[in-house]
Amino acid sequence: MRFLLTPVGSAGDNFPFIGLGAELLRRGHDVTVITSENFAPIVRRLEMNCVEAITAEEYRSIQDNPDLWHPVKGYKTVMAYAMEQVRRLFKLVRELAEPGRTVVVSHMLDYASRCIQDKTGLPVVTVQL
Repeated sequence: MRFLLTPVGSAGDNFPFIGLGAELLRRGHDVTVITSENFAPIVRRLEMNCVEAITAEEYRSIQDNPDLWHPVKGYKTVMAYAMEQVRRLFKLVRELAEPGRTVVVSHMLDYASRCIQDKTGLPVVTVQL
């Protein structure tokens, strides 16, 4: 079985997905993590496939945005970032999913995979961290 994991966010979002992916790999599955360039080294070190959806520079720019930490502007900032990720994830998941062989394990902000699921029947499991 092929698993596509789509963590959206920071280390606190990515590391649980990476741990899950490592266990799926240990059980003999084909695992691809679609994530930021920042997390690619650990994904590859654990011998999983990695597709970089955003660059380290893009990741750093969101982390350095003072609005991210603002009590009122923070949510809007996170959602703007998530919507940009949705566009990229939609394309990547469509390209990487093999009908009848792929399950997507998606972050709660990965709306793209659920849209693909609605359109094609692709199995998607949403993880709430």
